[in-house]
Amino acid sequence: MATSIRPNPVLPLDEDDLLDCWRAAEVLSVTEPAIRKLVARGLIPTIKLGDKPKSRLRIRRGDLAAFVAASTRPATAGPLAQQRP
Repeated sequence: MATSIRPNPVLPLDEDDLLDCWRAAEVLSVTEPAIRKLVARGLIPTIKLGDKPKSRLRIRRGDLAAFVAASTRPATAGPLAQQRP
């Protein structure tokens, strides 16, 4: 049985929250390997906890939001495109 991690509605989401690759993948609705590929390509910055080669990576929630914002393109057809001035 798969369970979904839901944010606590009482606590606000902070852009400085550190997410592991699995949680970042869940936030973007992609796979964990997809996140690792984006990190390897330098598209999403990470924080490395520790100085060993296998140290854990963390991603700031704000960096994920910035990645999505930079990747977003405006609609070119349909009702959303017609709403743009």
